Amino acid sequence: MHVRLQGLSIYLLLIFCILIIPVSSNQCYGCDLWDLALEYRDNGKYEEAISTFEEALFWAEKDSQETSEAKSAVWTEIGDTYRYNLKDYGQAIVAYKKAAQLVMNDGNKWNDLGQAQLLYALEVEDSLPKKPTVNKYEQLAELFGDAINSMNLAKLNGKSVSEIDDAIDKQQYYRDLAKES
Repeated sequence: MHVRLQGLSIYLLLIFCILIIPVSSNQCYGCDLWDLALEYRDNGKYEEAISTFEEALFWAEKDSQETSEAKSAVWTEIGDTYRYNLKDYGQAIVAYKKAAQLVMNDGNKWNDLGQAQLLYALEVEDSLPKKPTVNKYEQLAELFGDAINSMNLAKLNGKSVSEIDDAIDKQQYYRDLAKES
């Protein structure tokens, strides 16, 4: 009888190891992906970092225990990679917008979005042809307006924003140019 119970115990332990342990280790699969993505980014492998952050998001969406804050943090890291490392402000805007929408009351998320929008507007401004059209002026006024709106949301949520006055001045400048043209 004792041998039979011992055999049953080993059998149950084996089932536990096969079924239970992988489930519990998968609960932090997103953590492993997060760490890997940060390592890729730290080593200059930015595309791999973004792909790995996106995979972490995929698993976070499947996990009902993941919070909006955690998902927003991943979107912020994606935005940071595009903004700081790849200088792709358009893609940074997309990522930051998703981060901000997940946690609407986080001023830092709105500020990140506003800063990326401002950098994008400045990039468009730098690429203006010698004789811009009225549409270009209107587009720039709108781009600076997007940055102002996001930075205002950041201020409403407790984030100090110093660049907002410059963005307001630029928006007005391009509105005036559009009217004069």
